[in-house]
Amino acid sequence: MLIRKMKQGDEEAFDLFVHKYYKDILSFCNYHCFDKEYAEDLTQETFIRFFTGLAAYRHRGKVKNYLYTIANHLCIDHLKKAREIPTEDGELTEKVEMGEREKDTVLNRIALEAALGKLAEELQEVIVLY
Repeated sequence: MLIRKMKQGDEEAFDLFVHKYYKDILSFCNYHCFDKEYAEDLTQETFIRFFTGLAAYRHRGKVKNYLYTIANHLCIDHLKKAREIPTEDGELTEKVEMGEREKDTVLNRIALEAALGKLAEELQEVIVLY
């Protein structure tokens, strides 16, 4: 129903759609991207791409899954760009520099995964799903 209203140009439907899914998509991008600002940009880009292709969108399954797919592709592209820089020979090399915030995020994630490894499997699943 919301998609149909958006296709008809209903402004309130667009606002409702963004408010409904923004938090989940932002959380997804935050998890996959180490920089909060990039995660916010990727979240906005996800909605822009969805709205750009709205006319051709055919409802098959959950819209949220489609938004996750778009966000996932954007996160992957962002991570590829962050890791690769061109050299004079045209080869790609690893980008070594990482800011302090990114390092802290990686260290926190490693510590969290180590702590999760110590829990029973059922408890791990509950925490990961949360």
